Amino acid sequence: MTGKGLSDLIREEFGFRLTFFVMLTLVVTNFGNIVAEFAGIASSLELFGASRFVIVPLSAFVVWGTGRPRYVRQHREDLF
Repeated sequence: MTGKGLSDLIREEFGFRLTFFVMLTLVVTNFGNIVAEFAGIASSLELFGASRFVIVPLSAFVVWGTGRPRYVRQHREDLF
């Protein structure tokens, strides 16, 4: 319970350069995870005959729409 984030703790122990590469690796890994999620959505819905060129933007819009803070506050009871 230091109140510091992961990058602060890494920077204190290992310095700025290693922290930069660790955070860059984290960003690249998260981007790859997002791409894999949308590829999975597209692949699964292609089994039902849906076009991936329609499904991927539509699912991105749904994810964006449900991730907004106002939506989450309004529908917190429904989501949890």
